[in-house]
Amino acid sequence: MDIAKQGDTVRVDYTGKLDNDSIFITTLMDEPTVITLGARQFLPSFEDAIIGMETGEWKSIKISPQDGYGPYIENHIMKEDRLQLPEGFEPTVGERYSFRESNGMVRHAKVLSFTDTHVTFDMNHPLAGLEITFDINLVEIVKKATA
Repeated sequence: MDIAKQGDTVRVDYTGKLDNDSIFITTLMDEPTVITLGARQFLPSFEDAIIGMETGEWKSIKISPQDGYGPYIENHIMKEDRLQLPEGFEPTVGERYSFRESNGMVRHAKVLSFTDTHVTFDMNHPLAGLEITFDINLVEIVKKATA
């Protein structure tokens, strides 16, 4: 059997679940995802779990908030003047938005509340503070790492 090693390019199917077994992501209805192990395209703990797996093997891993999307941080609640937001922006409580900062970093924001003059956003990642489980299947080793 082929075993995945650091630097290999692999194809994996996976399903991400919360503690209540609700699914937040899955590739099972689509094509497997291609990952180069060690390139840190995914959570390091996710990539590390694939190392040592055999082709066709399934594995279930739990990832703590510290190893996942970080703790939920209360001071990541932000109140913005509506004049600072794009013209025509109409907030909806609970709506999630993603935007790219000038440094290229993608930030996530959820509308918590709004008035005529301000909008309050939660800037935490949607999975911050949550323990998550991934069920991973190593479908194929596409390319072995060069020595």
